[in-house]
Amino acid sequence: MIVAGVMSGSSLDGLDVAVVSFSGTSAYELLAAQTYDLPTGMQSRLRDSSSLSARHYLELDRDYAHFVALCTTDLLTQNALKITALGLHGHTVVHEPDRGLTTQLCHGGILAGLLQTDVVTDFRIQDVTKGGVGTPLVSIMDSQLLSGFEYYLNLGGIANISYVTTTDITAYDICPCNQLLNYISSSQLGMPYDDCGNIGRQGNLLPHYMNSIDELPYWSLPAPKSLDNGWIKQSIINQLDTNKPVPDILHTLTHWIALKIAAQIQAADSSVLITGGGAYNQFLIETLRSHCDTNTTIQVAEPELLDYKEAILMGYLAYLRLTDQPNVLHSVTNASSNTIAGAHYKGATI
Repeated sequence: MIVAGVMSGSSLDGLDVAVVSFSGTSAYELLAAQTYDLPTGMQSRLRDSSSLSARHYLELDRDYAHFVALCTTDLLTQNALKITALGLHGHTVVHEPDRGLTTQLCHGGILAGLLQTDVVTDFRIQDVTKGGVGTPLVSIMDSQLLSGFEYYLNLGGIANISYVTTTDITAYDICPCNQLLNYISSSQLGMPYDDCGNIGRQGNLLPHYMNSIDELPYWSLPAPKSLDNGWIKQSIINQLDTNKPVPDILHTLTHWIALKIAAQIQAADSSVLITGGGAYNQFLIETLRSHCDTNTTIQVAEPELLDYKEAILMGYLAYLRLTDQPNVLHSVTNASSNTIAGAHYKGATI
């Protein structure tokens, strides 16, 4: 089955579209992929989406779906490909599983109507309703398509980790990652990100810079647990002192992220596979290695996984949904049972 996967992360650094062929739950082939820049104005609209009026929210939901359809059509046309379905994770607006709330922008029904193909979306709400935290979703892909490691670390807007044993899978959000570093680069330097971490590398550690944030109760909560973009903005980003030298802020944030991650890698002689755009931040990877045990093997994935893992995942979640297989694991989310998740919008003309 050939499926497109579409993902825009909390770092808002573009829309990833991947076309993937699945023939089972042990292998995949990436047929085509591309990252599309967000249109002028849409990035800020998405960033502020949780505070929009109902009408403006609906307008953005519509506009974003049209943008996703345009990008998907472009990639398929470029590569002369046809798909059976599209798996979509829109932009997260609210994710408060303890209150039974989670929603993402980009309406699957609009997208199915525009593309005239089946769309599977909204993968979290069933799990949340069954008492789960609805995230991370990536563990099913880690354990089935990328087997061979104990830990799977994804460095996206949020750093999340999966720990896989012979009998169980544990996964959770660790801390903000690219979302935090990109915010400083964008707001203070007018740059979308710190390329390779070169600016942060030049800075000095600010020993007490993160003290107040380190007191937040999230860090000591047991898994499963997940982070909400709104909470990150209010509790972390809005509390940062931006009057310090920017290289020092980026240097300190990089060490803080690396320490938070290293504290989760506790299995002896363990192996870690790193994916996500944050793996291109060489300073972050070097800093993480320095904070991990010397017997820990850290491997950075191949470029296609670094760039498109989450889009491939969305395609895989749709594939599992369409073949009636569980795609959200209760051992990861603490829901009452596994879930065959996703709203399925039929795109075929009747």
